[in-house]
Amino acid sequence: MGEEWMFAQERYENHFGIAGYEYDNNLQNYMIGSSASDYEMIYTSIVVDMIDNENQRVVRHSGSIDFPNDNVEYYTISEIEDGLRGARSWNQWRDNMSGISNPTSTNLDELFANWY
Repeated sequence: MGEEWMFAQERYENHFGIAGYEYDNNLQNYMIGSSASDYEMIYTSIVVDMIDNENQRVVRHSGSIDFPNDNVEYYTISEIEDGLRGARSWNQWRDNMSGISNPTSTNLDELFANWY
């Protein structure tokens, strides 16, 4: 679903010129919880968090603990796909992403810890 978000954003913002378009509320209402009964068990939001430049905790819910502090941005969908290659766990994916050159990569530990 992370790819779905990225392509929908691209199409409606750039192709159709709809400024401020948010596909499914930027999927920020989805998170991984400690059990399936806690939250929907998906990773989509972390993909959005690595791509977008919006810290939803500050922008939408200042001080809220409902949304993680998101200080990671500007990874590309190709870089995220590269990071997933060979990863067999959440931490391996995080470590692979840390190896990709990005000025916000030092914040990946915090972001991954917030989502899992």
